[in-house]
Amino acid sequence: MFEIVFSILMAGGVGIIIYGFFQLWLSNRSKSWPYVMGVVLEKTVEKKICSSRDQQGNRHSYTEYVPVVEYRYTTESGEHISNRIYVGWNPNYDTKKEATEVIAPFSKGKETKVYYNPKDDSYSIIAHTGNLKEKAIIFFGFLFTTMAGGIGALIYFLEN
Repeated sequence: MFEIVFSILMAGGVGIIIYGFFQLWLSNRSKSWPYVMGVVLEKTVEKKICSSRDQQGNRHSYTEYVPVVEYRYTTESGEHISNRIYVGWNPNYDTKKEATEVIAPFSKGKETKVYYNPKDDSYSIIAHTGNLKEKAIIFFGFLFTTMAGGIGALIYFLEN
């Protein structure tokens, strides 16, 4: 049983690390993507009420704010509409102020640069990250893997 749990935890950690490196690679690649001028159709901050359970099973709710910028752009293959701000996913923020700061540079009805993947021009972004998000994913992957390995080693030595 120990081997199965240990293998699952290690595979999960390695999977997180691989995903983080892929996102970092894609983020860095996006900095050399071509761009066209697009038009901002809508910008808003969406409020999400989320819930989670603690270890005792008690439900707790919290609020997250999601910056949303919808834009239209045209490439050789045709017209596209997207709401992706960064490579990967649009992050959630704890405060409306933080989310509002993300969309502040964009104005409804105004032009903005739209960077698109030359291999799939329906995949686009309107801002580049500083890679902090991707590095955090990699860090947590290594942390998860190290903790799984440490717990696995402890259990192994306690059983033998």
